[in-house]
Amino acid sequence: MTEADGPASPAPDASTGMPLWKLMALLVSGIVAASGLGLMVYSGVTAPERPAATAPEGPGELDPGRTGFLPGQPGVGDPRDPADPAAPDPDAEDRWLDDYSPAIFRLGFAFFVGFALGYALKTFMKIVVIIAGVLLFTLLGLEHMEWISVNWDEVRGGYDSAAGWAQAQFASFGDFVKGAVPSTASAIGGLAVALKK
Repeated sequence: MTEADGPASPAPDASTGMPLWKLMALLVSGIVAASGLGLMVYSGVTAPERPAATAPEGPGELDPGRTGFLPGQPGVGDPRDPADPAAPDPDAEDRWLDDYSPAIFRLGFAFFVGFALGYALKTFMKIVVIIAGVLLFTLLGLEHMEWISVNWDEVRGGYDSAAGWAQAQFASFGDFVKGAVPSTASAIGGLAVALKK
């Protein structure tokens, strides 16, 4: 190979037919998703226990000091109320695991889902193009031999209606991806990687 041929593309893996960089992208997304899932489990296991709220001592008894109707008096669940055991502790530090572990999981999982959708779409489009090409060449060959007469206006009308239907389906598919896939940007990245040659 000479320099005029350009850079060599990475050889596909023999077992999957995918280039190595795509396999590495899938592996990284799997590691990120597994890490996020592991962090969520660890966060749930190590979360500090919060005591349950207690009911008033007797039926119908109200604690007027905890109603919060007067200015400056803390209400039920107010963090300033030291008598309420269910109130959040204002001195407790926020645990970053509780906030970020679901986001880490969604990032890796959404990339994987986007990649899977892109790979399936790419395979589907290849099959559709092959079937449409075989059908078109068969029709042209049969018409050339004058065995059949093809009404090309009907074919064009059918194509236009099928194209309109497919466009509407892809629009609703896009809405589904935006609503159902947790991290749309990551999913779009996975879709782009899957569709790239």
